[in-house]
Amino acid sequence: MTGRPGRAPSTCEAPGCDAETYTRRCPEHTTRRGTDHRSEFRAAAYQRRWRAGPRAVVLARDPVCVVCGLEPSTVADHHPLERWELVAQGVADPDDPAYLRGCCRRCANRKSAKASHRGR
Repeated sequence: MTGRPGRAPSTCEAPGCDAETYTRRCPEHTTRRGTDHRSEFRAAAYQRRWRAGPRAVVLARDPVCVVCGLEPSTVADHHPLERWELVAQGVADPDDPAYLRGCCRRCANRKSAKASHRGR
């Protein structure tokens, strides 16, 4: 822990925490004002469903990047349409593996960079 000159650290005010800090609470127990913890929980739940569901199916189906064919697939990428385009068309499940392809991070980033220049 880096110190502040002329000030001794104190114990975190969170019940049961004995971490030393120069503020009232340690970083683990500091929350941002206005944070909706329920939305964070929903986002985490979505991530769990995504990783266990469509993403896992696509990466098992396409173990090697379908774009470059060189690297292992680590990203389930929407193709040929982006997810927002599928939602705009009223597709019931835009995360269906039929709308996804497995690709490496480099190829996914390249596609995302091109898409951002198209005005999305």
